[in-house]
Amino acid sequence: MNALKHCASIDLEDWYNDVECVVPRDSRAFSQAFDRQLNRIQSIFDEAGVRCTFFALGRTAERYPAWIKRLHAEGHEIATHGYGHARITTLDPVSFRADVRRSLDVVADLIGARPQGYRAPYFSLGRGEMWAYEILAGEGLRYSSSVFPFPGRNYGIGDHPKSPLRVVTPSGTLVEMPLSVVNLAGRRLPVAGGGFWRATPRLTIRLAASRIEREGRSFVMYLHPHEFDPEPLHSHNGFVRNLYVNLGRASIAEKLRYMLKRFSFVPLSSMVAGFGSIPERFFPDSAGHV
Repeated sequence: MNALKHCASIDLEDWYNDVECVVPRDSRAFSQAFDRQLNRIQSIFDEAGVRCTFFALGRTAERYPAWIKRLHAEGHEIATHGYGHARITTLDPVSFRADVRRSLDVVADLIGARPQGYRAPYFSLGRGEMWAYEILAGEGLRYSSSVFPFPGRNYGIGDHPKSPLRVVTPSGTLVEMPLSVVNLAGRRLPVAGGGFWRATPRLTIRLAASRIEREGRSFVMYLHPHEFDPEPLHSHNGFVRNLYVNLGRASIAEKLRYMLKRFSFVPLSSMVAGFGSIPERFFPDSAGHV
């Protein structure tokens, strides 16, 4: 194990019901799939003796309260992924605050404490959504992990700092923990999880994390429950979507085991709690004031 700590996270969402919105032929089938996925994830972290951050979608938490309570009781951090999995780009400040507040209330009712962290669905906190920070700070959140610092087609901020940033707003401060990227041939490459993990060998992931570590940064990674399902995934969104979500998925569990053995991971809240002085950036509030 290396001395520098890194951050492991799972976006805790029911892929069938709450992301793809597939209507099940058998009402029990999707809950059985979710249980398969979470049992596998839980066993992997237990084997490694690692605790991580679960960014729980509010409506998923409502559907599976026992899982939220179980993960919290075992020492994992329960943060929030919002309530309805709507992109911030589709919300205004009023509806965004309502979505965040509802998700915080759902989790607090289950574990007896309000979450400290937030992750935007689809990493949709972009340059045009900086107003969201004022709302997150106002709701008492201590950090966000919502920005991919690379120029993606549907998300990301290409020139965002790659290291944690303290965001100062009129309603308070919070830390943005960006997802991990590396520079390659003058471009930023997202290496934190998802498609990159499914498409690349585990050695490539390890080399990316090692490079980030040598640069003095923590590796901030994310995965999803559906990526751990041993059964094929079936969406109603067509052949291309099914091909994408199933490509390389069978390798994810072993890649996570591999990384947990070689790097030291902690929940994001533990990392944020240890920060001293880090770079600051001031953002306007939701009314557009500077």
